[in-house]
Amino acid sequence: MIDYSVLALPKSSRAVEKIQRHRQRDALVRVVNAQVDRRDERRCRFPLCRKMMQHRHHITYRSRVGRQHADNLVSLCAKHHALIHGGLVRVEGPANFVGGNISKLKWALTNLGVQAGLTIPS
Repeated sequence: MIDYSVLALPKSSRAVEKIQRHRQRDALVRVVNAQVDRRDERRCRFPLCRKMMQHRHHITYRSRVGRQHADNLVSLCAKHHALIHGGLVRVEGPANFVGGNISKLKWALTNLGVQAGLTIPS
């Protein structure tokens, strides 16, 4: 992530606005990432996995208009993040606290995951 706060602002108003938008977005990302880290205790949220978190995964991908919000992010270890992006496992649902408890994410195997003989622990 680029630290835009150390850049001297150019005189062009369009460039200034772009840099300010990047600063605001980066500040939001830092706040949301801190919320997710606290909620997930920096641990993988895949069922029965408690490895240290290495990635924050967007449940609804940003390319599909997924928000940069704590309820759309889940902490994962590298192995489980690779399974999702490899098309073997799918995760759905909000990832935030509901009634004081972390909500139940819905984990499912894709057809490819079933064919590979994977299982999801319960």
